[in-house]
Amino acid sequence: MQTIIDTSNSVTAKLTNSEDSIICKGSLNENSLKASYIPTNADISEGDSVETSGMGGIYPKRNNDW
Repeated sequence: MQTIIDTSNSVTAKLTNSEDSIICKGSLNENSLKASYIPTNADISEGDSVETSGMGGIYPKRNNDW
């Protein structure tokens, strides 16, 4: 099993406020995710949420019933 912060892994995600798709790559040393390929017109504010998109079938899309 591969964690979402594994450095050999990239995850497609979306910004919840704008629905823009981004790519997240992990950093085990920093225990964090770094976003890339953020659209230049994306409306991002501090505190916005990021969710896995479900693409690729490894990490499921967030279920709103959670």
